Amino acid sequence: MGDTSSGKSSLLSALSGVSFPSNDQLTTRCPTQLILARADTFRGTVRHVRFQSNGENDEGEEKQDLNRLEDVPDAITKLTQKLVDEGQHISDDQIVIEVCGPELPNLTLTDLPGLVRTIGDHEDQSIIPRVRQMVDRYMKQERTVIIAVVPANVDMHNTEILQAAQEADPNGTRTIAVVTKVDLVDAGAELAVHELLLNKKKKMHLGYHAVKCRSQRELTKGTNIEKGLANEMTFFGQHEYWCRLPTHLWGVSRLTERLVSILQDNIRRSLPKVITEISSRMAETQKSLPRLGTPLETPGSQS
Repeated sequence: MGDTSSGKSSLLSALSGVSFPSNDQLTTRCPTQLILARADTFRGTVRHVRFQSNGENDEGEEKQDLNRLEDVPDAITKLTQKLVDEGQHISDDQIVIEVCGPELPNLTLTDLPGLVRTIGDHEDQSIIPRVRQMVDRYMKQERTVIIAVVPANVDMHNTEILQAAQEADPNGTRTIAVVTKVDLVDAGAELAVHELLLNKKKKMHLGYHAVKCRSQRELTKGTNIEKGLANEMTFFGQHEYWCRLPTHLWGVSRLTERLVSILQDNIRRSLPKVITEISSRMAETQKSLPRLGTPLETPGSQS
C-alpha cells in the first residue's frame, strides 16, 4: 500500500513472480487479489468480483481461464479497462487471480489503488476520500500484513501511507515499510535515506527494507522479473553508497524472508482468537440443529 506511482505493482511482481500491469498512470483502479499456491501443474483463473453495498462480495460473470502465467497482466488490464469503460475511476470491486504451479509459493497478495492527494481538472473529487477509505478498510484487517511502500526520492513528510498504517496498526507489529526507487535518490541525499533505513529517523517497530524493482524503462524494454532481480543484486552490491547497508535490509529475496517471519508471528498472535471464533460458530450451529428436525438416519427415512 502506498501513494500512486510509489512502485507498489512492481514490488508485488517481484515478490510473487507474477507480472502486474505497471506504468506511470493510475494503473490500479480496484483491489487486485493474487492467490498463489504450489501444485504439480499450472492452472489459473481470473475473475471480476462485484462489491455489494452490504459489504459482501458477489462473483460477477466475467471469469477467464489462464493458460500460462504470462497471461495475468493482460487479463488484469482487460478487466481494468472494463471499469474505465463503465466510468469507474476507482471501484470497490475486486479482480481476483488464482494461480497454481510447481514453482509458486503459497501466498496471497492484494494490490490496492495508490493514495491520492491531487487530481486532474476533470476528475471526480470523490476519488481522494474513496481511495483512503478503501485502503483503511483493508489495513484494519487484523490478520493482514501491511507493506507500506515509500519511494526513496520523495520527502518522507509528504507520504501519507506511514501515518495511515500507524492508525490501522498502532503497535506496528504487522507493518513493514518498504523503500522503493533508491536508484532515483539524488547524489548527496543518500545519507537521509540511509538513516531512515537504519530506523533512526521515523521509528517503525519492524523497521524498513530497501528494494530496487524494475524501472519504467526496464519494463518498456521487456526486462523480465528474473533479470530485474539480478539487476537489483548488482545495484546494491556495487553501488558506492548502498553497498554499505546491512545485507538483511535490502533486496527482494531478503524482504520475502522478513515477510514470512512477520506473517508467522501474526498467525501465532491471531490463533487464539481464531480458535475462539471457530468454537463460537460451532456452538451457534449446534444450537440451530434442532430447528432442522429429526435426523434422517436410515435409507428408508431418506427416500
